[in-house]
Amino acid sequence: MTNSKLLLGLILLSGVCLFPYTQGGLVWDDHILLSEGLWKTESIASIWFQSVQGGEIASQYYRPIPMTIFALVQSITMLHVIALLVHLGSTLLLREWLNVRFNEPGIVYIGALLFALHPIQTEVLGWASCLPDILAVHFGLWAVAFALQERTSVLVAGALLCGLLSKEIALLPLMAFGLDSVWTAYREEGRWSMPTWGVPVVVAVIAIALLRVILQVETVLPSGFETVPRTTFVTIGMGWFSWLVPFPHYPVRDVWVLPMWSVYVGWAWCILCLITIRNRMGWLIAMGGLILSLPPIWVGYFAAERYLYVASIGFVWITCTVLSTNRIAPKILKGVGIVWIFSTGVIHWNRASTWSSDERLFTEAVNTLPTSGYTWHLQGMSQIQRGEFSKAFDSFKTGSEQERFHHQSREFAIRSALEVGLAMEAFEFAEQGPKEGLSKGYLEAWLQAARAVGQDERTLELERALGL
Repeated sequence: MTNSKLLLGLILLSGVCLFPYTQGGLVWDDHILLSEGLWKTESIASIWFQSVQGGEIASQYYRPIPMTIFALVQSITMLHVIALLVHLGSTLLLREWLNVRFNEPGIVYIGALLFALHPIQTEVLGWASCLPDILAVHFGLWAVAFALQERTSVLVAGALLCGLLSKEIALLPLMAFGLDSVWTAYREEGRWSMPTWGVPVVVAVIAIALLRVILQVETVLPSGFETVPRTTFVTIGMGWFSWLVPFPHYPVRDVWVLPMWSVYVGWAWCILCLITIRNRMGWLIAMGGLILSLPPIWVGYFAAERYLYVASIGFVWITCTVLSTNRIAPKILKGVGIVWIFSTGVIHWNRASTWSSDERLFTEAVNTLPTSGYTWHLQGMSQIQRGEFSKAFDSFKTGSEQERFHHQSREFAIRSALEVGLAMEAFEFAEQGPKEGLSKGYLEAWLQAARAVGQDERTLELERALGL
């Protein structure tokens, strides 16, 4: 089969398997970022002079290219189509990169299909707000492609700059490629030498760093570091495991309640790859992608699948290296390849359905991680958005009963109950809860419940606490 036919088959097959994601709707943060935010933006130019939506949503992120696309393309379907097309483009760029190293069509196309169709890519395709990840990886791969073709340093740095204006992870593929090239040159020539594009790339990185300082884009870190070691250990271990065994599907991963046995398996595989597989670049990208994901996870305790998008390039390199050094593995894969592709297509059609609405997304989240108070809280918030206050009360109440719960769950449980006239249930729930260290919002909700049921003594007490 000719190379052009293989390329066409790769794109058509991937497109068919991933097409259902284009039918998805607004989910999770899409409502705040898009329908209630950027789609109402009066000045597109302002996006380039501030953090995401002026810091109202995310003061730590400066991503003007995807934010501009969001503001201009006010159709959730078209945004999903753009994400899919860019993802397929990244697949072709990765295929070219793999071809330079392995030059074996079977292995190269297996690697490209792994990147395109692996179940871990669900979130970046099903959640429109993940477009920054897709664009960053795409531009980052263009930077590598220009470097491979020995194009001018301006093109390499320009592609990287576009990637950095999408998301910081764009630097990782080029950085890993550069480090590997420098090390290879040292082993062959006995001296250290920076690639010709090294200086322009460093200038581009410094420019973005200075721009962030000028625009006062902040880096959000946890209030304390006592939880950082455990969160880091679980996040990295689970990341490696999820590529190896992407089941069950975690639409919302609360790293504090994930099964620890899978984390240990992930770390064992990580160390095994480092020791036995001779591919520094793959390991650097895989581990680097997970490390770059840590700051937001330290704060929110969520290890979303989108954080594995850039890391998946590294996992593909590791897989292709194993195939190129093992005579038996390619033969086995030829036999099971068709079955794998078919099953992957079925998986993506099912997961695309999960990401089609908040209701389906968070229902699966609580079913997968029923001991996470955070997933129950998110389900309650989505139910409030749909006006299902009675269901929201049950979700918030269940979430607040977990060992780790969101700090606002009890307050929203009271407010949800009051919305549907369950004043006594709201008051009793408040009375059974904590009495110290309560937020102003919680005290106000409790006061409203006390007034509704005529509890004058508690009402006076709460009014004094609020300074009324």
